Amino acid sequence: DSDDDIEVLRGDLLRILAEALPDTVATRFGDSPVSLTDGAAGADVRFASGRTERYDLVIGADGQHSAVRKLTFGPDADHVRHLGVYLALADHPGAAQSDVVNSIHNVPGRMAGLFRYHDKAVAVFQFRSGPIEFGHRDLDAQKKILVDAFAGR
Repeated sequence: DSDDDIEVLRGDLLRILAEALPDTVATRFGDSPVSLTDGAAGADVRFASGRTERYDLVIGADGQHSAVRKLTFGPDADHVRHLGVYLALADHPGAAQSDVVNSIHNVPGRMAGLFRYHDKAVAVFQFRSGPIEFGHRDLDAQKKILVDAFAGR
């Protein structure tokens, strides 16, 4: 945590934007964009629900496999490459008030840690692996992959 720290947790970004926006600004949750056309008058966005709207600014904060990123830059295969490491982050509210600042535990190919970020605690898990095929929106599959990686399977 320093003056040049630019990490922003997704929940914090959401809160910062929501607090900064006037009530007249529309925000959309729970409806995915299926097309995005940028023009001089703004960005036309068509949603999975069928609704189409024009925006001055579109922010996609839906992760590495972002629908907005795919619509803007093309398929993941064109711009994403596997680096041999998987990383998982999870809020750990019970540890936020602990006296321990940060802790990291390493074994070959795996790392688990707990980090404080402002008034939050975040559990971090990292492991080395070749590409794993799974549904990137399937939370149960992600949890199983993580459990298997740390069980040594």
